[in-house]
Amino acid sequence: MGKSESVQSFGHRRVSAGAARRSVAPMRPAGGAPVDPETLTEPVERQIVCIVCPIGCRLTLRKEPGAELEVSGHRCPRGVEYAREEFYSPTRTVTATCATSSAQVPRVPVRTDAPIPVEEIAPLLTELYAMLVEPPIERGQVIVSDYRGTGVNVVATRSVPEAEEGPE
Repeated sequence: MGKSESVQSFGHRRVSAGAARRSVAPMRPAGGAPVDPETLTEPVERQIVCIVCPIGCRLTLRKEPGAELEVSGHRCPRGVEYAREEFYSPTRTVTATCATSSAQVPRVPVRTDAPIPVEEIAPLLTELYAMLVEPPIERGQVIVSDYRGTGVNVVATRSVPEAEEGPE
């Protein structure tokens, strides 16, 4: 280790900053479109962090063409189920804001009432950010109903009162 290279402590180990950058691979989400086992032609390996419980196991997912998905690194059976769902059909709950015509509350926070497929997130956000919602808005009010036939609604998470008229 050179004199100019700093030393950092990682738990009980002390390693140089350069070695830490080289040895700590970032965990990436399963990412992208879901994997279709029928069209898989080459092996796929992904690493994800399980979010089912507070342990946060680092899972490794391996899929060979014609073989079952292999999951390692889990400490409980729930991790295997989470990994399968994340690999084949990942979903997310979406939170965003929509513009309002209210001067007091110019944007209202919204969220999906259930997770949607990840490939639907970008089009949903585009629609939500282009939308203007007129007050009054009640917390829990459906802003978008049955988004693209998914059965998922977008609901307001805050109430926005109707604009008060000032004295004339």
